[in-house]
Amino acid sequence: MPAPLWTGLRQVALQRDTNILVYGVLQFSASLHDLYDTTAQKLDRIWHSIGIHEQRLTALHRQTQRAQKDQKEIRELVEGVKAKNTVLQQQTWSNKKMLQKVLVGHQDLSQRVKGVEEVLASMEERRFPDKGRGFPALQWHAGLNSPAHLAMVKSPQGRGAQLIEKRHTALSTDPG
Repeated sequence: MPAPLWTGLRQVALQRDTNILVYGVLQFSASLHDLYDTTAQKLDRIWHSIGIHEQRLTALHRQTQRAQKDQKEIRELVEGVKAKNTVLQQQTWSNKKMLQKVLVGHQDLSQRVKGVEEVLASMEERRFPDKGRGFPALQWHAGLNSPAHLAMVKSPQGRGAQLIEKRHTALSTDPG
């Protein structure tokens, strides 16, 4: 049925038309209520999701700061280790040079000791033929002229002299 045109007269609406309009308004209201509820739920989910993302971003920010701090500490440690390594390399080089000098000195000293032993052996044969041969005879002779021997001989208690006499007796009876 075509809608009546407004003619300026007031007409009372039929009950059936009023029911249809009220039913339509109720359906529209229910639809708006559902739309509001679903929109509110969606917004709640969005705010919850944003909150979770903000927490994650905050945690990532803290982790980034901690990683930067750790990276700085590691750099400082590496620089310290490099510096210590440089010092140790210099010390190693210095120690190597010193050890080489000591080895050369040791070889030189060994050759000199062998030379002295040869000289002493020849002197021993000439000077001490009755005291035996070898190093014990040199020890005996060196013992008589040592500062300890002389101090004991000059000891006011005389105990030093007794010890020296025992030593002379022991060394003179030693076959060498």
